[in-house]
Amino acid sequence: MQVGLLINKIDTHGGIQKNYRLLYELFKSKGIDVYLFVLYKPKLIEVNDPHIIFLKGFTHIEKGAYLNYKLKKLGKFDLFLVNAEYMKKYLPFNNYFITVHNTWSSKLKGGLSSWVKKRKLRLKYLNEDLIGISQNVLDDITDVLHIPIKSKTVIHAPHDIKNVHKLSNEPIEIKGAYILGLGGLQKRKQFDMLI
Repeated sequence: MQVGLLINKIDTHGGIQKNYRLLYELFKSKGIDVYLFVLYKPKLIEVNDPHIIFLKGFTHIEKGAYLNYKLKKLGKFDLFLVNAEYMKKYLPFNNYFITVHNTWSSKLKGGLSSWVKKRKLRLKYLNEDLIGISQNVLDDITDVLHIPIKSKTVIHAPHDIKNVHKLSNEPIEIKGAYILGLGGLQKRKQFDMLI
């Protein structure tokens, strides 16, 4: 079995970057032949894994041509997940899934810019096979934004549950009052409501 993953970056601490790295490690640990294709090479970390392929070129066209070349050279993929969906036009096959991690409707506030964004989302997801991190994320596309899709599947974010349980039993020393929140410091995470 051969699996491919396509993402923009791997050096940030965003949820999708972490999920794709975890998926990559999970497939590898199961003995699956997996490749991680990355559009932008990290500046601060060195990666010496031959199955992590940084796409050469300066423009998306150059990177897309290189991606197409590498995929043809590697042969058939049984599963291919795409997060950088604007690169799908360079894939030499149609059996891919686009991964979705946002509820887009919450970001649309009205006006011309929201109208344009809705049209872009429609072009991005129309008649595609989608994999979302939750049912809510997928329902947002089909039921709220009314974008017809080919199929939708939920795969929850991979986590090392054994390690989470192990760490949950370890004592933590914190002095003073504190508020605990999980997630990136972004408006949509609603930390203002937590505080």
